[in-house]
Amino acid sequence: MGSALAEETSFFSPKFIKAAKIKSIQGEFSFKKQNDVIRNSKYVTVYEFDTLGRLTLHYTTAKGEGRNDTTVYTYSYNASGQLANKRVSEKKGFLATDYFYNSDNQLIKEETWREIDTLHSKIRPVIERRLPWNSETMTYFESAGELTKKVFSTDGINYLEKKVTTDSLGYRMKDELRYTFSSNRLTTYYRYDELKRIVIVEQFKNMDSIPISEQRFQYDSFGNLTAKSSFRNGQQYLDEQVIYSSETGLLYSFIKRDIQSNFITITRFNKFTFWDK
Repeated sequence: MGSALAEETSFFSPKFIKAAKIKSIQGEFSFKKQNDVIRNSKYVTVYEFDTLGRLTLHYTTAKGEGRNDTTVYTYSYNASGQLANKRVSEKKGFLATDYFYNSDNQLIKEETWREIDTLHSKIRPVIERRLPWNSETMTYFESAGELTKKVFSTDGINYLEKKVTTDSLGYRMKDELRYTFSSNRLTTYYRYDELKRIVIVEQFKNMDSIPISEQRFQYDSFGNLTAKSSFRNGQQYLDEQVIYSSETGLLYSFIKRDIQSNFITITRFNKFTFWDK
């Protein structure tokens, strides 16, 4: 608890990326509507990593307002390997967040800034000025396998509390999220298989018996994630498949299907660069 790593950084295993000496991965998009053929596009997504296997840059081209537009995410890390800064490009400038930790590696402060870029480069910017945007601080209290995190706004108001319960091995079993000025409460349960891989994440609102959101995960014999099913209020709305190359074991494609429309998005990873080549 307290890590600032976002979901988009967690799919790639730094251990594997480092061992394989992968420097970058590029994928191209194609789409398929119901009762239609697969159609290629000019959309592309790129991931870059440092020599320790950590994600440092990610961007995906998209069309916006009649022209090609690109949202770029960049990540930097501190000496302890924790996420220190995340920067997201916008139409004019960037929104950047700095993360600070205590001696227990718990996130204790987030500072968000509006950044102005001299070169107007989304991928390799030179920041001219940083303007304060928002700031939050966190405190922690631990007792009998339960960790309580309090989040304070810029004005010092404790608006959010989160309790995390772990088992005897330290695996997260339950989160309880509560906004202090509301009676609403969100409770998240985590379930694992016999190899301690997470297989189900369920989130309930207040005393509801049906989860407002649920994710189910599947793995292959090597421990690679192969499928993710997402549910909302008990109904599945998204199916995601991950395919690996049978020759190299490297990531080959993502297949994402919207259940209601049967619209399929395929990301095929066709270009890898390596640090030793």
